[in-house]
Amino acid sequence: MPLPDRAHWQLARDAYFRVQRNDKRIHRLFAGAGDPFFERYADIWATPRRYFDPYCDALLRQGKSLTLKQACPAEAVSARSSSGPRLQAPGFRRQESKNLKPEAWSLEPLQLRESRPEDAYDGCLFTYWVSDGIPTPGEPQWLQINLKEPVTTSTIRIIWKNGLEAKDLEVERYLNDHFSRMSHIKWTPHPPSSPFTQSSLEGAFSEPETFSSYPVRVPHNLLPEPRPA
Repeated sequence: MPLPDRAHWQLARDAYFRVQRNDKRIHRLFAGAGDPFFERYADIWATPRRYFDPYCDALLRQGKSLTLKQACPAEAVSARSSSGPRLQAPGFRRQESKNLKPEAWSLEPLQLRESRPEDAYDGCLFTYWVSDGIPTPGEPQWLQINLKEPVTTSTIRIIWKNGLEAKDLEVERYLNDHFSRMSHIKWTPHPPSSPFTQSSLEGAFSEPETFSSYPVRVPHNLLPEPRPA
């Protein structure tokens, strides 16, 4: 079966569970991008070319999970907005040059799936959160992660969906619902090493900090929005 709308995912997974329970000889085929929500309920994956990722495909073939256990699990994840599925979404795809300068990018349509805030912090490299609106300084987009327990760290890493990177991030830190600080963070970009690896952004705090919640505000995309011809 093809991937249904997200609102019907639970119904689809329940149906696949009943099929396997009633007759283990039946192989359950799923047509869509690999997703941890269905990884234990499909025996055969038919991945469209626009979603193909060799690493994801290898994990599914080997029967391994698409997620890693979070060292700092979240209690809740929220966002200002989340996008629905888009067939042609504007974005920038990186060319062969290993830098983040504008001349190293070309404008190409990106195929996006429906996203939810929790997709940004589920331990899976193949799911992602995308805002519904374009971030601007006057109306930035934001994502907030509330941890189950306070954590002390001196670094934070954000892994991007390639072509949808952002810049000038603002990260506030809260401890038990009280504002902690908004100290300087030194950001270091890490471009993807191949077309099928993600780019990332590593932030270093000036000193170790303890917090239990952190909103990430996004005022800009990495590159200006393309102008119509």
